[in-house]
Amino acid sequence: MERIGADRGIQGNLDPTLLLGPLDRVFAATDEVLARAAGRPGHIFNLGHGILRPLLWNTFRRSRDTCIQKTRSNVGVLLMAHGTPSSLDEMPEYLRLVRGGRPPSDELVAEMPR
Repeated sequence: MERIGADRGIQGNLDPTLLLGPLDRVFAATDEVLARAAGRPGHIFNLGHGILRPLLWNTFRRSRDTCIQKTRSNVGVLLMAHGTPSSLDEMPEYLRLVRGGRPPSDELVAEMPR
């Protein structure tokens, strides 16, 4: 694999399931994404596979605002839909797919129908 030089912009992903948790965890993960891109001429701040529930938009907006404050630059937001499961029985597999193959915890699966 070829490494990208520091003179190139990169993409950093925030796991969308983090938006289900406490804000301090969202902000800590946002800081980690920004730290990995520090000093580069450009950065795409990506929210994994999109927002899982409409109610989480305000949480993502606060994460976006943190990016703007810490980088002192404009942040463009592109939301992409991954679809939704047809039933609650499909939720574990859906979450595994949107998490890049990582299985969800039982707590995360239980949180989704709320």
